[in-house]
Amino acid sequence: MASVSIWFLIHTSKVLNVEADCGRTIREWGRRFESNVTPEVLLKDFPSMTRDPVTFEAFRRKWRYLFAYAAAGLAHGYLTSHMFTFIRTVRMSPLLPRMQLTFDTGWDFNC
Repeated sequence: MASVSIWFLIHTSKVLNVEADCGRTIREWGRRFESNVTPEVLLKDFPSMTRDPVTFEAFRRKWRYLFAYAAAGLAHGYLTSHMFTFIRTVRMSPLLPRMQLTFDTGWDFNC
């Protein structure tokens, strides 16, 4: 039985700066958080948090701070957000040409 050597190479295909959209998204998340997160909503998954109003209010303040910090950082350019697209290529032997994969599930070699 012959052995097959396989090399995978990963390289960047595209870099997209999504900073302009992130500020609006963070503000929308903050708005939805304020309107939807209530002690009743958290009761099922976090019963200890809803028993104490001080704990619940501390939880809300931490999230408000996070949303405000992220929105201000994005607005002033202190934070950025990018999306990277990677392409994986495979070469089964140094003598064969590279083949570009169009999926990330891997290959099935029945050798």
